[in-house]
Amino acid sequence: MSAMWAASPSELLMQVATKATGRQRSLVRRRLVLIIGIGMLVIAIVAAVFAPLLIWAFWIGLNPQPYFGVLERPVAQIVERVRPGYYAEHHLANPLAGTASTASVR
Repeated sequence: MSAMWAASPSELLMQVATKATGRQRSLVRRRLVLIIGIGMLVIAIVAAVFAPLLIWAFWIGLNPQPYFGVLERPVAQIVERVRPGYYAEHHLANPLAGTASTASVR
């Protein structure tokens, strides 16, 4: 059993293909089973990588407030740099009010 783990994934799939098709079957059939096995392995890897990302994106859509809270101050700094007095013009609460701005214009 330990020798089986030392083999590469393609060798393992070839062994499985040989056992599944029998030794008297053609090489073409074993290669076909090998290709199908590799395809299934690729699909499993892609699903394992992208499933958490899709769940995370769905969660951000349901509950975006923590992410907006993190972005509020940097966005306000950019707005104040591009259009000074924007918040006062539109009668909006300035997120930077009462704190010293760390953004400096040179």
